[in-house]
Amino acid sequence: KYKTLSFETAQAFHNHDGLTVWATNNYTGDTKTTVWTQITATLASSASADHAWVKSGNVDIATYGTKARIGFKYVGAAPNNTTSYRVDKIKIQ
Repeated sequence: KYKTLSFETAQAFHNHDGLTVWATNNYTGDTKTTVWTQITATLASSASADHAWVKSGNVDIATYGTKARIGFKYVGAAPNNTTSYRVDKIKIQ
């Protein structure tokens, strides 16, 4: 059973907070028909320096069991919502 999720994010050219993290334990094979729950984690934001890696911390995902699926969702639109994000060092333990 998976207990924690951790990862790092970095942002650049911040215009908005467009990155969110989601989880499910009932993936249907289609991201649009799957019921997702937003996960609270520390993400790179306007307070972060450009390209500086920010650790998420250990995020509890035990309730999702062995079928946990994690999704990173970015929503942006030119010209005002165009922050660049990077995600790295993803670990599920």
